[in-house]
Amino acid sequence: MFFRILPLITLILLTSTAPLTAHDHTNPASDYFNHITLFSDGRITRFTEMPIQVYISQTIKDSPYLSELRYAMQEWQTATEQLITFQETDTFEEADIRISAGESTLITHLDTRLGSAELTRINNSTQIIFASDTSEQQKETTRNTEKPEQQTDPKNDIDFKVDIILLLESDGSIDDITQHEMRVVCLHELGHALGLWGHSPYEGDVNYAVVSAQHPTERDINTLRKLYNTPLNTPQHDVIISLLMKTIESTPDHPRMHYLLGTIHFDKGDIESAIQSFQECLRLEPNNINASHKLAQAYEKTGNQILAIDLLQNKLVRPDKRKTQQDNAIAYNHLGVLHYRQGEVDKAIQAFEKALEISPHHQDTKRNMHQIYLEKTHHALKTKDFPSAEQYSKKAIQLEPQNPTIYQYLANGYSIDRKFTKAIENYKKALKIQPTDMSTQQEFAKCYVGYGVSLKEQKKWDAAIAAYKQARILDPKLEIATTNMVDAIWQKANARRAEGNIDAAIEAYLELKKFHPDEPDIHALLGDLYLKKGQYQSALSAFQKVYNQKQDDEQAQHNLIAVYQQYAQHLINQKKLHHSS
Repeated sequence: MFFRILPLITLILLTSTAPLTAHDHTNPASDYFNHITLFSDGRITRFTEMPIQVYISQTIKDSPYLSELRYAMQEWQTATEQLITFQETDTFEEADIRISAGESTLITHLDTRLGSAELTRINNSTQIIFASDTSEQQKETTRNTEKPEQQTDPKNDIDFKVDIILLLESDGSIDDITQHEMRVVCLHELGHALGLWGHSPYEGDVNYAVVSAQHPTERDINTLRKLYNTPLNTPQHDVIISLLMKTIESTPDHPRMHYLLGTIHFDKGDIESAIQSFQECLRLEPNNINASHKLAQAYEKTGNQILAIDLLQNKLVRPDKRKTQQDNAIAYNHLGVLHYRQGEVDKAIQAFEKALEISPHHQDTKRNMHQIYLEKTHHALKTKDFPSAEQYSKKAIQLEPQNPTIYQYLANGYSIDRKFTKAIENYKKALKIQPTDMSTQQEFAKCYVGYGVSLKEQKKWDAAIAAYKQARILDPKLEIATTNMVDAIWQKANARRAEGNIDAAIEAYLELKKFHPDEPDIHALLGDLYLKKGQYQSALSAFQKVYNQKQDDEQAQHNLIAVYQQYAQHLINQKKLHHSS
């Protein structure tokens, strides 16, 4: 069975307020395409499928500014002539853009006075990945399973989420913020979210650093159209490096510029240059948490895990009033991943537990802890240590109760060990969360087949047949379910006949007829049972069908003659000498 593994650790890349070039609203340039990947690692980062799913937090919905946000969404849709479309969703996990309220003290770099757009890479180098042997059970349970043809989903290419944070208070009073101000902020931050991960150097554009526009300019739209005609992840590394180097020449002591330069070098694969840039950023701003994380990642890339761990540990213990609970949780989370990759699972768990102690709802840490408990559950199942498997699975479920993977693991493990009732219980829980998951349905069907075999061995024919029927419902293409069910019905029918339970035997043979309507043995057995019950017309009908197929068979002839004779004698006894059939 293949499981979708949720992303586990993400590092935030925030925007900057510093423009890179001099203001020049008279410049006739038609776009600012070469500026749009400054905050996205130097590569095109945009959506590939419309409508873009937008989650709006309840705080924003209850605020006076919901209409300004929706105004901004409509402006982008209208200005691009529906090239860009949005759709609101109530499900946070399914959203491409998540919009929430925040406080300025919780945001490392404000993009505008009242907001920030944060780009979160999902598949980055600091996520826990399954250990190499964790997929063995999946391979065992999917072997010889016919896979449906996979369809390409454009959204599978997307490796990021966007969080827009709006500050709803200015100087402690919500009344200070005008509708005009909030419209400007929402337009600007949505521009980043759509893929304009940089600032226009031209005053008047929505994505100019010091923004005041309430409508996208022609240059904004030209840039956006060019962006959406450029393949996802197209690199602009050299262009952005050149821009940053010019800025650093004029303002060499700006830590943010060194940080951004490091992210571009890192994405380009120039890890040594990235390390130099992050080190310079930290020299200028020692407690820059983002630079610490990226430098740790760069050390990892060079194979220096110990240096990465030391860096994070030193940053964790160093007090800084600007560090938030979120910063500390992220740091402990990252430290946990480093320990995990060193094979120090207990230290990893300690770091994750510290992160959750600081920030109980830190999702990345919860996912990492969930991942570890998944692996522990798998290993316990593999060694048939079911009490430990139950213990670890309960911890995993507490962390992510709506994640079906743990139930799939338990179900597969119990099914392989022929603990079918436990397996069925967990398959049902997995499908309750994810009802249309085909791989789970297929494995559940196999489990029911195994359960049916077990019941058949105990001569529990009805229960076995019911299990095979469930298997056929879950996976109609699973031929062994039908084969085994027919065999169970045969054995049930023969057993009931041997017991002298004629009615139950007839019922079973009639059920067999649905699968083999022309099978002469079934008709012969039915004829014999009908004859014993004195149902002569039914017996005649059954034996006649046998004779029609086997006219040269002496037994078929004998049976038909015998039933006619017994039926005639019965009519004589009833004094029905002229009965017609």
